[in-house]
Amino acid sequence: MPAFSELTMARQNYYMAFHAPVVNNVPHHPNNNDLIPTHMITPTEGQLNAVRDTGDQLVRTINYRLNERQRNSLIEYLEDL
Repeated sequence: MPAFSELTMARQNYYMAFHAPVVNNVPHHPNNNDLIPTHMITPTEGQLNAVRDTGDQLVRTINYRLNERQRNSLIEYLEDL
């Protein structure tokens, strides 16, 4: 498990968009030394396919709608690869 400060900006943004605890409608930013589980900083294939152009291929996607922050974090993650 890496510390939050060791993550790339794309992984930090993914965590903040999808897994950060929300307090008073504001995502809680973790401390730099807080350990973040790997599954909370890596998008699923379905999440990536929701924003990726897959052409005519049938692909597995998610069954919920992404908000703007989540969509932008996934696009940033793909650009960071």
